[in-house]
Amino acid sequence: MSKVYLIGDLHFGHRYIHRFRNDWGPPPDRGPFADELDHREYVIERWNAVIKKRDMVYVLGDAAFTQEGLVDIARLNGEKVLVAGNHDDLPAEDYLRYFRRVRGCLKYHGHWLTHIPMHPQELYRGRNIHGHCHTGGPDGPDYFNVCLEFIDYQPKLFTEIVEELDRRAEDEDG
Repeated sequence: MSKVYLIGDLHFGHRYIHRFRNDWGPPPDRGPFADELDHREYVIERWNAVIKKRDMVYVLGDAAFTQEGLVDIARLNGEKVLVAGNHDDLPAEDYLRYFRRVRGCLKYHGHWLTHIPMHPQELYRGRNIHGHCHTGGPDGPDYFNVCLEFIDYQPKLFTEIVEELDRRAEDEDG
C-alpha cells in the first residue's frame, strides 16, 4: 500500500548549501558535509531508505537550483509533486520531467501545503505544512515545518505530521 510523505528544501545544486547546513548543525548521525554533492548524496540515501516506488512525496519547495541538481531528482524513489519554492527558478517544463505536477500551493486533506508559511489570518481554512524556514518559523498546532533540518533529512509521513499537530492542539487546549 502506498503512503504519503512530505519534505522541503532539498536544495539540489545549491553550491553552498553544505556550508549553511553545517552552520545550522549537520545531521546527528554524521559529521559536516564536505560539499554540495556530499549533501545531495546523503539526502538521496535518506530519501530512498524510506520511500518505495508507489509512495507519493510532496516536495514543499526549493527542490533544485540547477539542471544538474534537477536530474538527480530522478534518483529519488516514488511519485513526486513539487509545490514550488522561491528558488525553483528553472522553467516549469524542466521540473515536469521529474515531478508528476508542479503547484504554487495545494490543499491536501484539510492541510495547506506551501513552501513559505501562510499568514495566520488564512489558517481558518486549515493547518499549514510548509518548508522555507531553515532555523525556525511559525510554531504551534497550525504549522508544521518540513525543512530537511527539522525532519532528520528524510521525508516525513503525512499521518505522523497530522498526529503531531493534533498533539500540539491538545497540549494548547490543555
